[in-house]
Amino acid sequence: MVATTSERSPVASAVADAAEDPAGAAPGSPLPAMLHVINLDGANARLADVVAGHRRHLHPAGIGLTRFRACDRAEADALRIPGGITPVEKACFVSHARCLRQAVRDGAMPWIVEDDVVFGASTVQRVRSALQALDGRPWDILFTDTQLTDVHAVVDLFRAWRGIGDSGRTRLLDLTGMAWIGASSYLVNPASVPRLLACIEAARSLDLAWDIWLKVVAGQAGFTCLSVFPFATTTAGLPSQVQSDPVAAQVAWWAAFGRMTWEHADADALDALFARLGQPDDPHARGLGRIVAAMSAMDSGCPGSGTG
Repeated sequence: MVATTSERSPVASAVADAAEDPAGAAPGSPLPAMLHVINLDGANARLADVVAGHRRHLHPAGIGLTRFRACDRAEADALRIPGGITPVEKACFVSHARCLRQAVRDGAMPWIVEDDVVFGASTVQRVRSALQALDGRPWDILFTDTQLTDVHAVVDLFRAWRGIGDSGRTRLLDLTGMAWIGASSYLVNPASVPRLLACIEAARSLDLAWDIWLKVVAGQAGFTCLSVFPFATTTAGLPSQVQSDPVAAQVAWWAAFGRMTWEHADADALDALFARLGQPDDPHARGLGRIVAAMSAMDSGCPGSGTG
């Protein structure tokens, strides 16, 4: 997947061109100075939602916002990048890689988000706490939320979330060796960017979606990936612009945990979300879900967790 030859790869050529639309900055802030929002031309409503959330929750902390024009399918087709993923997935990969290259030109810490990210009143505080905890500690990529795809990890994290409760404490979740996906919102250590860009530009083809590629390359190249927990952001649950329907349905279940544990989650919205997701066809899986739910409630002493 990663080439060692000095010859310029098709991926490096595709990533070389980038453009963004600046909309302010916050030099000198201990937080990232700029939020870089990847957004397709024409996806105005999605961008408007992110801008509104930024204005309410991030702008008061001095964080600026930049709209980065996403690569679309037609452009990805024209680039003729070899690889087994779909043209839309290639466009997403190129968008993130170009945005990363552009974001670090001023030497600042990149905070890159997709245009379905959602911020809340605690977003800035949790990101600030995580960065303070990272002071002096080696790290490469910090996700403000992620999606765990292993049921054991989800149960363990649910217990940790219940343990944190309303304390306001922020933890760092080390993703090394964990099963995870998602790259809707993440910060990159400026010192790590050259090595990450080198890995991108050495790729001879694109065979993995951006988030999966990040996870695999992190393991191969020794990047340290962490996540803020409880999550500092969530996603809006909008229709996917990248995944096919069967994949998107599976991802929606993985994303549901993050939306459920989001401290600004609305109970009615969660009920609607789970109603849309429905029930698994497997009766044993449905039964296991009810058992785990009851045991989790008993664990925490929640009312209604008895056997009567």
